[in-house]
Amino acid sequence: MKKNLRFIAGLLVMMLISGYTFSQPFTQIETEMIQVTFSQVNWVDYDNDGDMDAFVFGMDFYGTYATALYKNDGNDTFTEVTATQFEDVAIGSHAWGDYDNDGDMDLLMQGANNSVAPTVILYQNQGNDVFTEAAVSLLQVYNGSARWVDYNNDGYLDIFLTGFDDVTYVTKMYLNNHDGTFSEDTSTEFPGMINSTVEWADYDKDGDMDFIFMGIDFSSNFVTTLYRNDGNGVFADAGLVTPGVWLGDAAWGDYDMDGFTDLIISGFEYPGRITNLYHNNGDGTFTLVEETPFVGVSHSALEWGDYDNDGDPDLFLAGAYEESGGSWAYVTYIYNNNGDGTFTESGINFATPLYWGDAAWGDYDNDGDLDIIQSGYTAMGDTKTFVFRNDNETANTPPLPPSNLAAQPDSSMVVLNWDAGSDNETPAEGLSYNAYLYKQFYDTIWSPGAMISGGYRLVPALGNVTQNTSWKILGLGTGTYFWSVQSVDNGFAGSQFAAEGSFTIELTGVNQRPAESSVEVSPNPAVNFINISAKHKINTVTVFNRTGQKVLGLSADAEHCRLNVEGLPSGLYLLHIETSEGVFYRKAIVR
Repeated sequence: MKKNLRFIAGLLVMMLISGYTFSQPFTQIETEMIQVTFSQVNWVDYDNDGDMDAFVFGMDFYGTYATALYKNDGNDTFTEVTATQFEDVAIGSHAWGDYDNDGDMDLLMQGANNSVAPTVILYQNQGNDVFTEAAVSLLQVYNGSARWVDYNNDGYLDIFLTGFDDVTYVTKMYLNNHDGTFSEDTSTEFPGMINSTVEWADYDKDGDMDFIFMGIDFSSNFVTTLYRNDGNGVFADAGLVTPGVWLGDAAWGDYDMDGFTDLIISGFEYPGRITNLYHNNGDGTFTLVEETPFVGVSHSALEWGDYDNDGDPDLFLAGAYEESGGSWAYVTYIYNNNGDGTFTESGINFATPLYWGDAAWGDYDNDGDLDIIQSGYTAMGDTKTFVFRNDNETANTPPLPPSNLAAQPDSSMVVLNWDAGSDNETPAEGLSYNAYLYKQFYDTIWSPGAMISGGYRLVPALGNVTQNTSWKILGLGTGTYFWSVQSVDNGFAGSQFAAEGSFTIELTGVNQRPAESSVEVSPNPAVNFINISAKHKINTVTVFNRTGQKVLGLSADAEHCRLNVEGLPSGLYLLHIETSEGVFYRKAIVR
């Protein structure tokens, strides 16, 4: 017996020396959540009560589509919210964001309903567990992606939507009009794709949001393209050298914490499957990291998050791959970030791997570590939704806020700057940042998706300016503005917001003509309308064609107006804009 004990003890020591871990920090909790595949799951504090709630939709074991929002009651319990009857959908996507800048999270959702009809709905959060369908005009699609992003730096969340409309594959971008409505922006033509993945980040740190776009197009080509935001609604192929994949996932995260957001993608690349990590070189290019332990998977979910609270982002990976004999195998792994640019499979045992579903990190029990929600198929064809509680004994400490806030207003825009925050675990270069802006006596212009008092994040994600310490907001009128910024670590904990800064945009001098940039025209090129914004009252707008002929006129008595150009032929036009402070001319293209 003693001999056997000595043998077992020696074996344990050898395993520990070799890096193997017996640690099982996650405990599966029992919930009554819908059990789904072809699904998406997420954590969100929709009711602003300081804990993470859960949102789930997908197809159950019997082929019925279902959608449910679950309120976090504490003590590992969740109760379905029934005050709003959400449309039951699957084979789609959803995103949470404060599009109306009122301080709570709204829901954009797309998918197929139980009649297998394409469905896109924007649910406006009214508080008290009530959501109402917003009266917006959006193309109805499914089997694609729905994402919020402020791509034009005006502080308002815009919509990126892709999928199948029952005729063809489409991709649309919608500009937030600041009045609860959206208008299609056709400045850049994107390929229509399904089974698509879209993820946004400012990878080149030039102060606007770029995105990775993956999927299959209408000609059955697998496509993976990194789009660089060149401003004014124009995007260009950034030339990322990578295989085209579909049925996969992508995630942005600064794995080596050098201040530049890196990229990982997975999916089916004929004839195999990949999980590729791309290092951001800091000059607008990426390099494939050749030696990684990641298994290549499709039908996959990838999520960066610091689950072990050592300051660096670890990788959650789930999906399917084909074994040498042709049979499928399914995996759910966590890869530990070793802090030196390498990763090690953690050895954590998820007894029932899932695929063709989704996963998300979030600290639902507020104990300072990241928990997991996951959905999908099992190897036996069952549908599941799991919640795993992280029982890590070492809690994350939130970062400290940035310092030295400075604003540089110029006509109708401002450039905001700050010094990096700090954190006990995450190096300063590895932090992201989250900011807000509001106008004196007016509503919020730029929402942080967080509670301004205390800094609690309403969604577990990178900050709204990713890893920048400078950002610009465009299209501001005269007045006094207030703003602040918080640090966000790799456990998605937010610091307190820094002491609030302020700035004023005003005209100087008597009867002084404002700067030319104080009149903004968008979108440009335009299809159906042109928005005109000024920092002073607009009286009239007159439109002339190339020959100097007046083709359109509009009377206004406000700082903002909309010009309907739907009936104009395609071409270049000159806008004569008469304001209370002078006359301005702008060129506009109508498509």
